[in-house]
Amino acid sequence: MAQPQEDANSNNSSTLNSDAIMNIDKWCKLSADERNELRRGWNKSKEAPAPDVYRLLEEARDLFFAEYGTHSEIYDIQTWHWYGKADYRSRSIRHYNEPTIAVLTSLHNAQRIESLPDRFMTFAVTQEPMADQIEGTIQVWRDLANQVFDMSKERVNELIELCWEGLCGRDIWFYHESAVYYFTPHAISKSVEQSLELRECELAFKLQNAIEGNESYSDYSKKTDWKTIREHVQRILRENPSAG
Repeated sequence: MAQPQEDANSNNSSTLNSDAIMNIDKWCKLSADERNELRRGWNKSKEAPAPDVYRLLEEARDLFFAEYGTHSEIYDIQTWHWYGKADYRSRSIRHYNEPTIAVLTSLHNAQRIESLPDRFMTFAVTQEPMADQIEGTIQVWRDLANQVFDMSKERVNELIELCWEGLCGRDIWFYHESAVYYFTPHAISKSVEQSLELRECELAFKLQNAIEGNESYSDYSKKTDWKTIREHVQRILRENPSAG
C-alpha cells in the first residue's frame, strides 16, 4: 500500500513546533503566517529577547554582509533590535522594534544606495546615512579649535583619526556622548594616548560644562557666543596651568 505523502504545510508545521534550533534556512521555509506566529513571542520578555531573534538576525546579517559588504559606500552592517515594552510615542523605537539589519553608509541624509534591498531573508533592512553626523561633529571640533582653544589643524586631524570608528558608527555608543565630550580631553592632552586617559578627568568635565553650559551653545548653531565661552574656558585653564 502506498504511504501517504506529507505536504509542504505539514513539514512547515512540524518545523514550527519542533524543539530543534531554528536557523535561517528553516526560518525562510516557513510560511509568512508561521513566521508571524513566532514573531509574536519575540518581544514579550522585558529582560531578554527570545533566543531565536539574535541568532537568526546575526545569520541574516552575515549573509547580507557576504553579498553587499564590499560596497565602497558602506561603513558597517549591524543588527538592531529593541525588546520589552516599547514606548510607542517614540518613532525610532517603534521603527526598530522589528529586528533590523542596519546599513551605515557614507552618504548624506535622504541619500540611498539604491542597489540594496529593503528586506533580506525576511528581515527589514534600513540605511543610516552617516555623513551629516560626521561633518557636524567635526565642525564642532574645528569651531572649538579655532574659536576657543587655538588648536592646530593637525591636532584636530589627530582627534578625527582617533575617533573615526565612532564617527562612522562602528562604535555604537559613540553618539551617546556629545562632540564636546571627546574634544576637551584632547585639548588638554599632550598625546593621542593621553587624550583617551583624560576622558574621565575633572578638568575635562569642567571645560565641557563651561562650553555646553553657555546658553548660546548648540552643536549645530551659528549663533554660539564663542567670545564668552573662550573667556570662561581660558579662565579655567589659567587656574590649571599644568593642562595642555
